[in-house]
Amino acid sequence: MSLQTMPIDTSQLEFRYHGASEYRAFNKDTEKKEKEQARDENTGYPIYTIRCQVLFRQQRESGLISVRVPLVSPPAEDMEFEQPVTFEGATSKNWNMEGRDGQTWIAKAMTIGNGVGQAVSDSASSSSRKTTKVTADAAA
Repeated sequence: MSLQTMPIDTSQLEFRYHGASEYRAFNKDTEKKEKEQARDENTGYPIYTIRCQVLFRQQRESGLISVRVPLVSPPAEDMEFEQPVTFEGATSKNWNMEGRDGQTWIAKAMTIGNGVGQAVSDSASSSSRKTTKVTADAAA
């Protein structure tokens, strides 16, 4: 037995926002991306691909990744480049297709440094900056 999806401990990683786009699933039957934005099957919220730099300072490593996350509304257009973000409930899944391979990262929630639509606001304990937690349950 092997696990397909692995949980990611993000507590030692730092993420810096580099942009976002609507996620469109790949249709294996048509071999094309879907025209409509994908939605989370549990919440119905639209899924966004968040591009960011990830830093693992302890190992002196960094890289660029994309994380799929359902959001109540898209990230604000005025979000600063390299603004810190965190992900909750992150998992990764390895894939291999036509001689290429990689990892797909998916998260249940994202926390950013400024407001996003109908997100739930929390106070930042380590700074005076307002943080906003964007989750699937935020729109009630």
